[in-house]
Amino acid sequence: MTPDKKRAILEATARACGLPKHVDGMGFEQPHHYKWNPIYNSADTANMCAKLDIDTYWFPKKNLVLCCRDGARTRYQHDEKHDGTPEGKEAAWRLAASMVAAKVGGYTDDI
Repeated sequence: MTPDKKRAILEATARACGLPKHVDGMGFEQPHHYKWNPIYNSADTANMCAKLDIDTYWFPKKNLVLCCRDGARTRYQHDEKHDGTPEGKEAAWRLAASMVAAKVGGYTDDI
């Protein structure tokens, strides 16, 4: 994923979450210089999912796919494959949830 796509996704997720519009490097600059970035930070992803009511569905292990969907609206969905490891599953979850949030925030491209 290119830096420009990451930036566009972060801008749209921030818009969906009502965060101030200020991107600096790899995340949104927040008070006390904390960089909010749900693509790479699981805590940010969890907070974003709670705020936007994003659900995660795990499919049987043989498929190695998870699906994130906006539970309140059920208009946006993103499926992401993973390698079955805890790290791979977590990275896939962060990306899938971020894509759903980005779509809620007006992002129209796919990755």
